[in-house]
Amino acid sequence: MKNISQETLKNIALEHHEIISVLEKYSLDFCCRGSKTLAEACSEKNIPVETIVKEIEQSTSSAKPQMPFTEMNAEQLISYILIHHHFYVKNAIPTIYNHLEKVVTKHGERYPHMQKILQLFTAVSDEMLPHMQKEELILFPRIKQLFLSIQNQQQQSFPANFIDGPINVMEAEHDN
Repeated sequence: MKNISQETLKNIALEHHEIISVLEKYSLDFCCRGSKTLAEACSEKNIPVETIVKEIEQSTSSAKPQMPFTEMNAEQLISYILIHHHFYVKNAIPTIYNHLEKVVTKHGERYPHMQKILQLFTAVSDEMLPHMQKEELILFPRIKQLFLSIQNQQQQSFPANFIDGPINVMEAEHDN
């Protein structure tokens, strides 16, 4: 990462979305005051820029390389999806919604299309959350049950559509 202290808050947020939480933690506004550099914004708030840079570096260097998906078993893949995708989406939706709502409230008259974006985002999030819940409560437990049955070499009989039914529903929702 180049000298991030000289990058604008807006560019940091656009190019490094994974560190937005650090900016938010210190109330560094990358929206309305996004044209300021990180160093300028820190100076205004009497925050040592080194503190922020250090946290940013820690948050970006803590990402561990993952095992390739093709080498994961069913339980590992499900855990990866839950931790890296479901958890992220569940935490990101309220944050994104709050940012969109703020933009619409403050700049909606000047950018009327932002209201439509907020509506579309709300519609997508209203579909995403129940979809993920179905994966977590129906599909993933069934996949784990099949995996354990195979792993333990059990001759367990499963009802027709035990796995195909939920997969078909999930695929239809993914297409939608």
